[in-house]
Amino acid sequence: STPLFSALLNYRHIDAHVNQESFDTWQGIESLHSEERTNYPLALSVNDEGEGFSLTVQAIASIDAQRVCSYMQTALEHILMALEQDPEAPLSSIAILPAVERQQLLVEFNKTARDYPQQQTVHGLFEDQVRALPKTCAAIHDGVSVSYAELNTRANRLARYLLGLGVQPGDSVAI
Repeated sequence: STPLFSALLNYRHIDAHVNQESFDTWQGIESLHSEERTNYPLALSVNDEGEGFSLTVQAIASIDAQRVCSYMQTALEHILMALEQDPEAPLSSIAILPAVERQQLLVEFNKTARDYPQQQTVHGLFEDQVRALPKTCAAIHDGVSVSYAELNTRANRLARYLLGLGVQPGDSVAI
């Protein structure tokens, strides 16, 4: 069954006095095996231990628990630095990604610039591709593939429909 929500944040304050009593109660008893379980794909527990805290992450196999902990560590470090250096800084200005990953996401993955003939339009370049490779797959969505020729036919059908509605070249149209 699908859970009501996909992530759980659990903040647990551990009173030092109660913790000592609990320790005294269980003294001499040894745990042979224990296993925590959660019904949520991701559960993050913050254990406030008074003088410090610990984080516990439980995640399904497709979520990298170590990575979640790394994100939390980076976020907490940056939040603490901001509180110390600039307490008025908006939360949105505090980096939560490790610098290497931020660089990869914002710079490396965005190196998509390509040279193309500046005098030609995008749809002109597409028409060239249709003529050169009409049967080659142009797009795949939900397991359905469309060739350049099919996509061109659909685009031309849409263009004729819009012209029939009075749309002129240069008009903006939301699709």
